[in-house]
Amino acid sequence: MIEVDSISNAWIEGLRQFKTTELNRYDSRLGPCVEIENLLVRIRNPRANEDLTKLYPSRLSLVIDRYAGSFLDPDNVENSTNSKRLYEWRKGFNNDGTPTNDQQRLNQVARVIDRIVSEPGSRQNVVAFWDPEIDWTHPNPVAPLVASFKAPAGILHSTLIVRSVDAYLGTLPMFVGFRKLHDRIAQESGIRPGSTSFLIWSYHVYEMDLPAISDLLDRENS
Repeated sequence: MIEVDSISNAWIEGLRQFKTTELNRYDSRLGPCVEIENLLVRIRNPRANEDLTKLYPSRLSLVIDRYAGSFLDPDNVENSTNSKRLYEWRKGFNNDGTPTNDQQRLNQVARVIDRIVSEPGSRQNVVAFWDPEIDWTHPNPVAPLVASFKAPAGILHSTLIVRSVDAYLGTLPMFVGFRKLHDRIAQESGIRPGSTSFLIWSYHVYEMDLPAISDLLDRENS
């Protein structure tokens, strides 16, 4: 488990795990990987606007903004799976079990905000990203699976469960994007944002990126 105070520290400490933790090695469709299973990361006081430009590879800095925006942009559902699942989840059945019209959609974020206001301690305040009718056989399925939000003491805490993420290139955009969503929900619910947590089933890096990761950690230690 990693427990730190900022997004940047969470990313660096996550990369350090590849030097200190027993790793799984496997050949993915994109190349040889090393993997840590079931990594839990808790960020006590993350700031979504934290300056990460000195850490992330400059050639890929736009990835943070683009992916982070997928958690926030209800107008981008045609181009972003995350946006579509959050803001226009396709409804299959009504509460009575009857099929819905194919055009009916569910804004999961709006529903979270309503429940935070009415039942801040609810353990049912959950949103889904994974659609088993689509992602089971999709060649590039979504990485986030499910998220939960709770505010029993007037402070919002959230958890995102993640199927798989590239620790070097994919983690920062995901941390930033989910934190931005967390902040929006807190603001629109009229409460303070608290901690965010991530449970990552497959936290991996490609072996070709290990030298760059080692150089980054050496700079952080110097």
